[in-house]
This record gives sequence, C-alpha cells and structure tokens, in this order.
Amino acid sequence: MANAGNILVIDDDQAICELIAEVLEDEGYTVQTVCASDHAYAALERQRPDLILCDMTLNGISGLDLLTALRRHGTATDIPAVIMTANRQAAATVLQSVEYCLHKPFQLDELVACVKTYSRSTLADSVEQSIGE
Repeated sequence: MANAGNILVIDDDQAICELIAEVLEDEGYTVQTVCASDHAYAALERQRPDLILCDMTLNGISGLDLLTALRRHGTATDIPAVIMTANRQAAATVLQSVEYCLHKPFQLDELVACVKTYSRSTLADSVEQSIGE
C-alpha cells in the first residue's frame, strides 16, 4: 500500500495516540505520536507531517497555544491542523485558527474522513488532478 501521507498526533493520553495511530496506519498513513507537548518540535524536525492532529487540552499548555507557538517558530506555518476536543464551547473559537475541530468522542470513520479531507497529501492530489484535466 502506498503511503497516504504523514500525520503527527499530539495528545497526552497514550491510549488515544495508539488508537489513532493504529486506525490511520491501517489506512496507509505514516503516523508519529507525541504525548508531551515539548516533544512536538523534535517530531516536526524528524518528519514533516501533512497534517497535525492535536488535543485541545495538553499538560501545561493548550493545543491551540502549542500550534500557535509551532507556527511562530516557523516549524508548522503551512501544515494544516485539526484540534480534537470534548469542549464544544471551545470548538467555535478554535475554528478561527485551525482547519477543523474534531469533537471527542469521535467515530473512527469520522477521524479517517477528517484526515483524508484536511491532509496536505490529499490537497496536493486534488490540485494535481485538476491541473491534469
């Protein structure tokens, strides 16, 4: 199976990271998981993702603040990001800064559809197809 793209998952819950990684790897994605926000910079340097999936509530920092810091640092300026949160009130404000907000608990098919929609690898394929037409 061809690589469908590279995904970075940032969530301080190891079980959620493992579940998301397993589901997306079954779909052909390469997945890096980070369970501590301070490891996100190193993960981005190891492999540039096509999408960042980040939990809204991390230990010590909000996911939105982490994404903002990564973008200010220049590490993730053009990488699409999806925030995962159970806080429906926060979701409305989050959408100003990210491509999508995935509401927890989410269905696994919703996760896969979200990744397929917002991943840079999917967006690049759409552009190539429209150029070829």
